[in-house]
Amino acid sequence: MESKKSYNSEIVSHVSGRKRGKMDILMDIISTVVWGALGMALMFLAKWVIDLAVPYDFPKEIKEGNTAAGFMVAGIFIAVAIIVRTVIM
Repeated sequence: MESKKSYNSEIVSHVSGRKRGKMDILMDIISTVVWGALGMALMFLAKWVIDLAVPYDFPKEIKEGNTAAGFMVAGIFIAVAIIVRTVIM
């Protein structure tokens, strides 16, 4: 009976048309980390720009328990994340 590891590598090699080595997997991990960091940086950059454009102190309002401000910030992050994902893909 075949092990699960050989079965998975057989599927990957069948789909991609070639065998994947350790360097390929390492490059995938590095690529994922780099794109993730870029996405996070772009999200915080967008939040900073929105903080400049909107005359409202979101962190202060959230600390005071204003849930509407929390939902607004969450909406900003979700919208920017969707845009960043689309750009990166």
